[in-house]
Amino acid sequence: MRISSSAKVAIGVALAAVVSLVSGCGQRQDEEDGSVGVEVAEVGFDLPDSISAVRGGVRMEAARAAGDLPDSQAEIVREIFGAIRAYAGLADELRRLIKEMLEKIPTNLPETYSGPLGDGAYLLTIERSPKPAYTHRIVLQTATGAEKIASVELDNVGRKKGIVTLNVGKLDPSSAPTARVRLTFDGTDASDRRMIVEASGLLAAPNPEDDWALGGLKIDARKQGSTILLSGNSHHPYAGMNDDFMPDAARNYVFVAKIDEAADRATVKLAVPTDDVRAGSTFFTEHSVGAVFTAAVHDWAKKRPASEVNFAAVAALPKVAAALTQPPPKSNSEMTQAQFVDLLRAVRQVDPSNKDVANILFVTSLDNPVYFNNQGYVSNGDTAGLSGYPSPSDLERISVIEPTEVRDLKVEFQAAVPRAIAEDSGL
Repeated sequence: MRISSSAKVAIGVALAAVVSLVSGCGQRQDEEDGSVGVEVAEVGFDLPDSISAVRGGVRMEAARAAGDLPDSQAEIVREIFGAIRAYAGLADELRRLIKEMLEKIPTNLPETYSGPLGDGAYLLTIERSPKPAYTHRIVLQTATGAEKIASVELDNVGRKKGIVTLNVGKLDPSSAPTARVRLTFDGTDASDRRMIVEASGLLAAPNPEDDWALGGLKIDARKQGSTILLSGNSHHPYAGMNDDFMPDAARNYVFVAKIDEAADRATVKLAVPTDDVRAGSTFFTEHSVGAVFTAAVHDWAKKRPASEVNFAAVAALPKVAAALTQPPPKSNSEMTQAQFVDLLRAVRQVDPSNKDVANILFVTSLDNPVYFNNQGYVSNGDTAGLSGYPSPSDLERISVIEPTEVRDLKVEFQAAVPRAIAEDSGL
């Protein structure tokens, strides 16, 4: 459950190219009319380390792994829960790079402008934005105007609100031709700031060998004082392709989080549904990591031929039978999920050194909520005695980004106003 390095590199190269082009334009205009760039302080906001694994270096290690978890289980934590901070961190990095790009745009923008840029391969146009909330639309396109490279809808008064859309595929030939990124931000109300990062078309070609290849991403965050509410969703078309237990199915990585910025602590709920599931009241229970993995490994066990492993025979072993709390299974195919988990626990009790069984049980136990501090993962599930973190009940008012929304996401240059992260949003 990781971010494709090629996606990160492609987006970074594309943003650097835009910054370079726009910077060159800004320098020429500065010489002509004395206008200068401006620090655009309201382009979103930094995400704290408790939810972002990019700022200050990638840190996905479990905070308590050295003392509480065996190495194999610490690695499971890094793969599963570390991905939450990695995806949020990617959005954080994209926002920072786009902020740098906007700072290169001169402040004294003309009402209209059209002219070549760079070596003549590009055309830059400036016009009044047709969207009432913005003053200017800046478009960078190919010299013939056949293809857009970047589009900026900007409120040039204070520059606290805008929409930036980038054609990553055009700027970086090594990336997917369809790759697009969009940042929507609104900092006009300092007490209630909003940013949305969307990326689509990130796969250059079908790659079933990469079971967590990233196809699309959306991070929707809102900052109210020192509290940040965040909803995230990533789409993985080949999830489970290389896993012994997980069935082959496209999946989404869906999470909601509340972050206390001052304490740098986050409380998160995570679901890993297939990409056709609708979010409902039991979404984070039915599709938690533990629930999904338990169902998958149970289905795998039921289909094993008795000649390979006979679970009924294992359950009949005297020491194992004595440790069971459920009726023993009659056969592999008739074994219920409760019987299977109970059998694993009994085997673990009889043979504590069995690492494979211990790791399977560990993953089946992973549950919501998940807690992070500025060093990474702390704990998950019902954690009595854990205090000082945002209340899990506060996550209920954060809107879930539907799996189908990111599965079908296609970033376009004519961006619609995104829907709210929370029920009471007014954006």
